[in-house]
Amino acid sequence: MTKPFEVCRVRLGSPLQQALQSLDDSALGIVVVEEPSGRVVGTLTDGDVRRAFLKGATMATPLD
Repeated sequence: MTKPFEVCRVRLGSPLQQALQSLDDSALGIVVVEEPSGRVVGTLTDGDVRRAFLKGATMATPLD
C-alpha cells in the first residue's frame, strides 16, 4: 500500500514526464522534489510545467 504522500514525491534529476505522472496521480496539484538523500529541494506545480514547456522543455527534460 502506498503512503498518502508518497505519490507526490519525485527525485531531483527525474524526467519531467515522471513529475507530470506524479501530479496526475496525486491530484494535489503539487509535487515535492527531493534529492536522493530525501532532502526537499523544491516543489513543482502544473503551472511550473507549462512555463517549462513554453521555454522549450520536453518530457525528457530532467528536474534540476
